[in-house]
Order: sequence, then structure tokens, then C-alpha cells
Amino acid sequence: MFRTFRSISGSFSSGRRFSGRIESPTAILNNTYWFSSYNNNATEFGSQLAHNATVTTWKDNSGAAHDLNKAGSSSVKPVFRAAVQNNKGAVYFDGIDDSLNVNPIPFIQSLSQFTLFVVAKAGTLSSGAALTCSDTDGFKIFYNGTNWAVTAANGTASSIVTPDTEMHIFTLVFDGTQTGNDNRLKFRVDRVSQSLTFSSNVNTTTSAAAAYFYAGQNSNGTAFFNGHMGEIVLYARALNPSELDSVEQYFINRWAIGTPSSVENNLVLYYDPSITASYTGSGITINDISGNGRTGSMSNITYTSPYFTYNGTNSQVNIADNAILEPGSGNWTMEAWVYQTNQGGSQVILGKFDPGGLSADVSYSIRYNGNIYAQMGDGTGAFINSTSYSLPLNTWKQVVYVWTNSGGTKTLQTYINGASIGTVNHTLNSLLNTPSNLYLGSYNNGEYSQYYNGRIGVTRLYNTALTGAQVLQNYNATKSLYSN
Repeated sequence: MFRTFRSISGSFSSGRRFSGRIESPTAILNNTYWFSSYNNNATEFGSQLAHNATVTTWKDNSGAAHDLNKAGSSSVKPVFRAAVQNNKGAVYFDGIDDSLNVNPIPFIQSLSQFTLFVVAKAGTLSSGAALTCSDTDGFKIFYNGTNWAVTAANGTASSIVTPDTEMHIFTLVFDGTQTGNDNRLKFRVDRVSQSLTFSSNVNTTTSAAAAYFYAGQNSNGTAFFNGHMGEIVLYARALNPSELDSVEQYFINRWAIGTPSSVENNLVLYYDPSITASYTGSGITINDISGNGRTGSMSNITYTSPYFTYNGTNSQVNIADNAILEPGSGNWTMEAWVYQTNQGGSQVILGKFDPGGLSADVSYSIRYNGNIYAQMGDGTGAFINSTSYSLPLNTWKQVVYVWTNSGGTKTLQTYINGASIGTVNHTLNSLLNTPSNLYLGSYNNGEYSQYYNGRIGVTRLYNTALTGAQVLQNYNATKSLYSN
């Protein structure tokens, strides 16, 4: 594992201070190619992409018009995924056969200098898997089975950096006008220079025969990258230290490098009003970006990014019933970012209930009655309430409830802003499985309704019990949206 550094007013936990200008890649001359994914729009992909949509073309934003493409069926193309890091989307490669390429790309032939930036988040890697590379060993950033390694002008070197699953900035600088391997090839991760062990010498130029620029695979198509890529930038010269710092700082700020992403595994529902893939900004449909397709239909809701406002009278989101929303005897986690604006009455923030049944026939819910709490039931009239929390008005809070029903451990744990505030033991064997819709902002089962008065932001459901560390990870990944 290697250290990452979080930018806080221009300073780093390493003690090093960044004092130069922060520049976007286009503000520095000789920017030849720039592939960026975070807006998922027509400029980046040729059209607006939804979560899990196939990436056929990754557009070159530099103006050089050398786009990354992939011929063949959709199975060999990556997909766009929303909310990968800092609530921005990235291109996901499956590590099996996904890749993109530019061919021909004569610019990379006979280069005496170049600078390559890649912003990426690795998953499970196989030896040889490359983030990006050219053919004929012009350049490459790849996993050698132990560490990240690099190639420039036929010279290959290994670093001591072991891949992890966080987002990082990888920077490769080649200057064939210099003397010696260490001077010709330099590798940085998150603005930190890495020591290299060379296994072959670096030439003065890249090959004159180079034709391909690959993303997501090695040059002969035998090893593929698994993970997300957010940016690829290639310059036709070796940037100086000040320029390197400024571009890397731009990416640190843009992607919140050093801040963990949210927990992606075992999601069954994920709404994020700040992301266009989840909500376009107009209409009554909110899209589930967990990949499960649990679309919600909104009524009488006001939208202000990054949240929806519920009026306490008739506002709600209605999510059609589906087996994936049924917890049964398994573990479960509910997370909602809420901003309470009215203290009166009994209100429901999220709820799944037995239609037409008794008010106690709840499956799972988050409620407010002056305090906020969760209520879970088995459908027989037996239910359990979580530890309650006095929710302050006009303040954003992350509220998380973790239901555990595993062997002898049966608990309902409450977290506020990533911190545990209490645990309640229970004896229920399962939660109600009921063919009923899930509602956000209301309790609406045919008996009577309890509407929420306030704002709801990011909402997540998991069919697993998140750990305390994972709850905190989600808090840290999302808090900047709500100024926490």
C-alpha cells in the first residue's frame, strides 16, 4: 500500500506545501490528448451516458480529435459508471476483455519527450494489466504482478508501489534528451516521485513504428485492466516540476484524491440527486445508480442540487416493488442524508410497509417524531425500534441503520455522521417480505399517510451489514456535498 495525500487549503499531510498555480491540462501548451469522463456528457462520449451504459467512444477533449474507440461487440467495451469518486463518473474496465484504442496515432512515433497522466482506481489486477500503453513499448503504466511498473522508449522499471483500490494520479515523464535511465524516465503517484529499479535501458526516442494508443490493455491484448479510469492526458513534451505540480493538483481537487469513495459492493438502491445519471434536473424520474434499475417516480417534490425538498403534505418518491428490495432473514443497511426543516408531527423519511395491513406491519423504515429512528418488523406485529437521535433542525446529517441477523448476533445499530450512537438487540428471525412499494418521504400503505417535511439527499440501501469503517467511508465520501 502507498500513502495518499489530501489537499487542505493547499497543504499536504506529508508537510509539503503546494504554492504554485493550479492549472487545467488545457492551460499548459502542447496538450495533445485529453480523455476525461467525469461529466458523462456529449463532449466526453458523444452523447449523454447513463450509469452502466456502454462506452463506444471516449472523446479527445484537447481538440486534436483522436478519440479512443473500440470495434466489435459491446462485451469488449467498457461502461460508464456514475459516482465513482467525488460524485463524478468514470470509465469502468472489467479486466477480461474491455479496452479502447486510437489507431493510427502518428504523434507518438519518434518522441524524444512526453508526459502521461492517468487518474485511475484499480480493482483486481492480473500480471501485465496496463492502464495505458502504446505498441512497440513507447510508453506503458502497468502491474507487473507485484507493483506498479512503467515503460518509456523501451526502458522498463519497477516501482515499490503496490496497487490498492483507491483513486490515484499516475504520472510518467520521459525526456530522452537527458543522460541515464533515472533522468530519462520518472514516475510519480499523487505528486510523490517514486524510486525505480530498471530492468532495461531507456532509449532517446520512442519507436518510429508506434501506431496504437491503448486504454485498458497491454499492447498484445493478453492482459486487461480491471477498475475505473477518470482521466488520461498525454503531452508531447516533458513538463517541468512546476507544471507537473499544477496539473496534478488540478486532478487532486477535481477528484478529491485522498478521500475514499463510497462503498459500492452489495448496493440494492442508490440515489444521488447531485449526479445527472441519477437525476437529470427535470422531470419526475429518479434513476437508481446501483445498477439494479430501481427507478423512482416523484410527486410534488422540489429539486435543488444536491437534494430534493419534501413539503410535508403530498411529496413522495414511489419505487415499484422488487424482490431485490426484500431483506428477509439477511442483513441490511439503510443510509439517508437528511435536513429536517419542521419539527411537528409524525413523519416517514423512508419506508416499506405491508399494504392495507396494520400500522405495525413494517418491513423497514426511517421515521421522525421529534427524534429520528429506524423501525423494523417481521409482519406479525412484532417490530424493533433503533436508538433514537434528537435531529437538529436545518442541519444536514448522515443517518445509517445497520440491521444484523447472523447466527447469535441480532442487533440494530445507529450511526450519525459516521459515528455509532447506540445498538439495540432484537429477537426477530426475519424482516417482512411484502409485495409492496418502497416510498421516500412518506408512509403510504392505504391506512393513512405520514409525509416528510424537509430535504433528502443521497440515499443508499445495502443487502449486507456495513461495518463501522464502511459507514464512515460513506460519510467521508459524501460530506462535501452537504458542507459537513
